[in-house]
Amino acid sequence: MKHGFRLSIFAIVLLASLAVASAQQQGTLRLAASAKGGIEFARANAILDIDKLAGEEVCFTLTAKDKNGNVIRSWNTSGNPTILKLNNSTANSDTSTRTWNSDPLGYSFATITHNGVPLTQSGPHEWSVPATEFDSVGQCRICLTDTKAERGVQIEVNPTVPYLNQLTELMNFGAGGTTNYLVELTSHVAGKPAVYQMRPYEIVVTPRDRFLNANTEAMESRFSARWPGEFDKSIPNLSDIFSGSVFITGPTNYFAASRIIREIPADAPQYIIVYKVSDQTINGRSDDFEVLGHAPNPFTLLQPPDHYFLSLDSSSKRLDFTWEKPIPADPYTDIQPSRFDVRKYSDVVTYTWNLVDSISLTRAERIASNNSGLDPKLTLTYGQIQTLVRRIAGGAPRIYSLAWFVEASDGLSTTLSSPPNKDPSQRPGFYLTIEDFLVGVQPVGAPARLSLGQNYPNPFNPSTSIRFSVPNDGRVTLRVFDLLGAPVRTLVDEQTEAGEYNVSFNAAALPSGTYIYKLQFDGKTITRRMTLMK
Repeated sequence: MKHGFRLSIFAIVLLASLAVASAQQQGTLRLAASAKGGIEFARANAILDIDKLAGEEVCFTLTAKDKNGNVIRSWNTSGNPTILKLNNSTANSDTSTRTWNSDPLGYSFATITHNGVPLTQSGPHEWSVPATEFDSVGQCRICLTDTKAERGVQIEVNPTVPYLNQLTELMNFGAGGTTNYLVELTSHVAGKPAVYQMRPYEIVVTPRDRFLNANTEAMESRFSARWPGEFDKSIPNLSDIFSGSVFITGPTNYFAASRIIREIPADAPQYIIVYKVSDQTINGRSDDFEVLGHAPNPFTLLQPPDHYFLSLDSSSKRLDFTWEKPIPADPYTDIQPSRFDVRKYSDVVTYTWNLVDSISLTRAERIASNNSGLDPKLTLTYGQIQTLVRRIAGGAPRIYSLAWFVEASDGLSTTLSSPPNKDPSQRPGFYLTIEDFLVGVQPVGAPARLSLGQNYPNPFNPSTSIRFSVPNDGRVTLRVFDLLGAPVRTLVDEQTEAGEYNVSFNAAALPSGTYIYKLQFDGKTITRRMTLMK
């Protein structure tokens, strides 16, 4: 054939044929004739999808043809470059660089080669075929390697010519055999791998082939960790992954909780390992992660101010004890534990007001703040304050020196209020001097009946508050029993004046379960249940 043709009437026709497939596996696209020539794929009897595993090679032959469908010989000396565009593949959009099992191709990619040499890329999904790569009969054999497990991938020739077959068959790439696990932590903290102590966190495990494609074959697997004994197993379905084998099929999420704090740089971080039971060389591990404490955030006392002098001159007067409520009140606030569930969770912080003898710092009274411990304020009448002072003093002093402070608790950790300027003497709170002019006056608003409130919080771990009231003076007992009726703890057993009371119950030494608490007064008994959940 002579070479006097005009180059503008030519395009590249992509002749599709698998490297190892028969001619019947080839597809064709028959279009109406055009006045221009171009580059065409080989035509076959039927259009069939090509099914391969990720990473396997698929080869095709490009053939230069004129407008009459005749092969253009010597295209290598007179033709123009051809652009091959890869459609429906996201392989080269993958930015991961992680590898497993010493495999250097630990990320997904796509490439087109000629004679085993990669063609020059003209874009993220485009390759240029110089005319010089065609042989003397106008043909060029190219091979595609696509490592992303996707369906419907095609190669398209540019520039396009309407009547030529310039699209390959659809290629479907599936995941290969599992060679590793991807183990991902759903962090509680933005910007770093970290979770909070004794709070549920998520581990997502995905069996993958060597190109990071998720595999759906069932894998009998086991979990381990740098310190396997540090996970809490007291709550059902939490950290159960460390008790035996599980079968993992595709991306699967599990929940765990860590009992031990591991904060950098003081401690070495934790990590979780997953491995195949039948072949432990097939494994994966999470990034190192911290286990953070989450004591409620620091706060300071407000009113009454330090060294306040209070004169009890009327039992009906009221005094507000107030303190800061930081925002957030606790580090575990608005946490989304799972990437598959948009719900967020926050710790409930409750406050307990303390009044102590300022000399010994041992004799004390503790009361939950307003609104069952939720408000940063406690309101007391002067009559109630007198009752507290007399219990602490063991009598009825005219003037008594005390100190008050506040405990904030999220059910696991406790933070004490800070006196102003972080007093170096480490005193517990604000000094309060009380002068008592009330003689024989009962607190105003004494309860009309005996009552026992539901403990708060409930369930709890490890401490909770129990509120009760008695309508007149008398001996009060408040005891805790297990479900078999065996006594566990005596919280109150003393002569008590009429009024409302709040008692703290710390169950750190007790096992999880349901307990009964019983109030007895003046021949009457009230019982309620509470649940300890560790």
